[in-house]
Amino acid sequence: MMEKRKLISLLHDSLKFGIVSHPVSKLAHKGFTTPLSTLILSSSTTKDSLMQLLKLGTNQTQITLADGHQVFFSYNTPVAARTPDYEYYRTERKWSVTTSRHINKWLEGVNATTMPQDFFDNLTA
Repeated sequence: MMEKRKLISLLHDSLKFGIVSHPVSKLAHKGFTTPLSTLILSSSTTKDSLMQLLKLGTNQTQITLADGHQVFFSYNTPVAARTPDYEYYRTERKWSVTTSRHINKWLEGVNATTMPQDFFDNLTA
């Protein structure tokens, strides 16, 4: 599971620094050849799962997991989520003013339940 977290962080950094526009990305040098917008993660204990990555703005990324959960990242930190049945959650942890603004923008118009940061960390672990 730590491999998955490292890969998500690499993907986020690649989007942040514009690496996706280059034919040979930083990830390709690390052995990852799948396009950044759609990534297949393999595990010996589970069957292949599909994850979609969407850059929403500067330092704002959303991933959609194979099970339908959407996780919103501000910088490299998961801070909000939507379940497949459209329940929304936000972190109780106070980050920066900018991260608070990112969360509020992503959750605009919906009621979100406040959850501990571990909840979001475990979604992407």
